[in-house]
Amino acid sequence: TLQAASSLRLAQESLSLRLLDFKDSRCPPGVQCMWAGQATVMILVTQTGTPSVTLVIATPAGKELPGSASFNGFRFSLQALEPLPTINGAISLDQLRATVLIEKIQK
Repeated sequence: TLQAASSLRLAQESLSLRLLDFKDSRCPPGVQCMWAGQATVMILVTQTGTPSVTLVIATPAGKELPGSASFNGFRFSLQALEPLPTINGAISLDQLRATVLIEKIQK
């Protein structure tokens, strides 16, 4: 789970992830919407010995952007984004928690 103010490090794989930004058009609970909406996150992925990349991935129900992205033999998928949007106000980046599944791609 990624949060804005910290990096997630996977020492065994020499990977580091950092949440950079997000967009959230998901329908707030208790509101009837024509479309469920979509949430996307931008994450910076760094691996020792390779240039860093910025990946943009979307919630699984998203249709505009892919739900996963690949980098250097790994697949990154956005599994959840919390908290859910509200009708009372915007969510700031420092409140966000993004759950990202990291899978090693089999060759």
